[in-house]
Amino acid sequence: MLALAEQHSYALGFRWNPSKCVVLNHLSPLSSTACGYTLSLYGVPLPQADEVTYLGLPFGKKGLIASSLVSSWSPGVAKVMGILSLIGVSCAGFSLLLCLRIYSTFVHPKFEYGLAISFLKA
Repeated sequence: MLALAEQHSYALGFRWNPSKCVVLNHLSPLSSTACGYTLSLYGVPLPQADEVTYLGLPFGKKGLIASSLVSSWSPGVAKVMGILSLIGVSCAGFSLLLCLRIYSTFVHPKFEYGLAISFLKA
């Protein structure tokens, strides 16, 4: 498959960056070398990992890691809520409707990011 990716890039006149690629949950480097093959792109061996973060979302062996996703939201949401509180966004400072709109504009999207591709259990 990597050979096909190389051929595809040559045919279309571009090049993948092997340093930005990661092989997720592959065999250990010792066992892959013992079998006589290594995964490489343009002759550059690809790094291997058990978990990788892509576009801010944690991925593992079975796909998106939902528990890590929720824990990664918490600091960002708390930070935004703190900033909004500092500038007076509260029922005492603004109307309830304006507070709701500010929340739905700045806080709610932080919770939604990655939610469409995750499978969360209660």
